[in-house]
Amino acid sequence: MLGTLPVIIEPFRLAAKGSTLAGTLETATMSRLLEAVHGCAERVSVELRFERDEQGVTTLRGRVTGHVELICQRCLEPMGHDIDAEVCLGAVRGESAMQALPGEYEPLVVGEEGGYPLATLVEDELLLALPIAAMHPHACVDPAGTEQEETPQAAREGPFAGLALLRRGRNGGEGTEN
Repeated sequence: MLGTLPVIIEPFRLAAKGSTLAGTLETATMSRLLEAVHGCAERVSVELRFERDEQGVTTLRGRVTGHVELICQRCLEPMGHDIDAEVCLGAVRGESAMQALPGEYEPLVVGEEGGYPLATLVEDELLLALPIAAMHPHACVDPAGTEQEETPQAAREGPFAGLALLRRGRNGGEGTEN
């Protein structure tokens, strides 16, 4: 199926048919994503294949891609970030079935009714793909206009470099006490 995506997916039914869903979703309804980023493209692309693996596990594999704007944690300026999240989920009915899921799959807990909101699944994958601390790949300029180094000088010298200087000053220039 290409283009229009369903609001609710039924992973077990889709896997029985070997279905593939591909299309775009609007991000306007993804409130958790919108709170986590500075800005976001209006749409994200989704491609999911539903299958049963050799162990009989209902799987969802594919990609979720989109573009967000984050705040760089070095310079506090907006920066673009492309998301290309690989999806590898195993659908289970209820939390008790998660224990039997092979380790290669992240669980997708589907209720007894068998449906799951597609936008929630996509939003979860986008949130998991965000960097912990967004930073430009190059040296940034802070708001005062000075370039910030990739690794601060104090970090290169070690955490106690400042204490060594204080100690030398107290001992008349000597590095250690005897």
